[in-house]
Amino acid sequence: MNIKLPGILTNSMNIYPEPFVIRDLENNYIYTNHAAVRMFRVKSENDLLGKNDRDISSKLTEKEDVINDWANLCYNVSSGKKKVSSLELHPDAVNLPYIATTIPMLDDAGDCIGVMVYMKSLDVYTLSDFIKGKAPGSMMLRKPGDFFTEKECEVIFLKGQGLSNKEVANLLFLSPRTVENRLHMLYEKTGVNHIDDFVCFCKKEKYDRYIPKRFITQKTMTNSGFIHDDNDWEW
Repeated sequence: MNIKLPGILTNSMNIYPEPFVIRDLENNYIYTNHAAVRMFRVKSENDLLGKNDRDISSKLTEKEDVINDWANLCYNVSSGKKKVSSLELHPDAVNLPYIATTIPMLDDAGDCIGVMVYMKSLDVYTLSDFIKGKAPGSMMLRKPGDFFTEKECEVIFLKGQGLSNKEVANLLFLSPRTVENRLHMLYEKTGVNHIDDFVCFCKKEKYDRYIPKRFITQKTMTNSGFIHDDNDWEW
């Protein structure tokens, strides 16, 4: 499909300081602003336009699982016609983690013809320092379901990082015994009896990709000029 973008949109987004791209339903880039070119570390938009992630020479697109994650995300947004936000962790390609918000692009008839993605670096956010490089490239900011509670997800996330029960206890301000009990209840809930089987279950249900809210804080300026940490954000 040949999508014609209005000049008022492209002219405005070219001076927008954060990366912004538009993809068609085949996941080809049909528009990238200057900030996106810098993020991908390519010479010009011509290195991106009309190309799929697999055709782009960039550190951001070197890993097959990252490409697949982005393709699945775009498909879910275009088919469901709903916005999705993800936390992107690509330390080999970009200096800071960033929030990517993907929204459907609808025509006059309400049909989805592509997706728009705008990205915000976490220079106004803080990410706790317990991530040890084991997190997937794209982390979900909403739970994939209601099977686990938010507190259970906190344990799942930290154990997925390879932390010991004592380390998990210190970060959650619990006793190691309490963490052991919670893990035992999680094993019973999922019908497993070993951490490896539990991790496999969480990966299958995509809970390994969910980062609980307590581990990211958004810093906002109050009227008095003080910085306020707010965990009750909505992307």
